[in-house]
Amino acid sequence: MSLDTTARARNEINDILDQEVKEVLELAVIDYKAVDASFKFSKSLHEIGFAVIKNHGLDHGFIQDVYKSWEDFFTSTDEFKSGFEFESTTHDGFVSFDKSETAKGNNIKDLKMFYHFYKWGRCPDFLKEKTDRIYNQLEGLACDLLGSIEQY
Repeated sequence: MSLDTTARARNEINDILDQEVKEVLELAVIDYKAVDASFKFSKSLHEIGFAVIKNHGLDHGFIQDVYKSWEDFFTSTDEFKSGFEFESTTHDGFVSFDKSETAKGNNIKDLKMFYHFYKWGRCPDFLKEKTDRIYNQLEGLACDLLGSIEQY
C-alpha cells in the first residue's frame, strides 16, 4: 500500500469517527523498519486491535500480480476449477459458491468462493511459484510480528 493510499485511508477512517472516539482509537501507522516498530505494533494491538504497517518489505507490484493471477483462476471455467475441488481429507483446494459454509446462527449460505492453500497441497501449476513465494514472505512477516507481540 502506498503512503498516499495509507494516508487517504487513515483520513477517511478519522473523518468517520467522531471526536471523542478518535481520541481513543488513533489508527497507528507503524514503520516496520523503525527501531520502535515492535513496541508501537504491540501497543496498537493492545489499544485498538489493529495497525497499519508500512515499509514491510513486501513488493506491492508482486502482491497485485498474485491477486491478478488468482483472479484468473477464479474466473476460469468451472471445468478447470473442478480439478481442484476442496478435499475434505486434506482440507486443501477450491470451495465454490455452492459448497461455501453458512455462518453460525444463519441458514443462508455465504456468497463466497475461496481456495485453501497449503504448501504441501494442490495448486494450479500457473499459480504455484507465485503463491509459494508470497506465502513465504507473509509467513516471515507474520513470525516477526508475532515476535513483537511476544516481546511486549
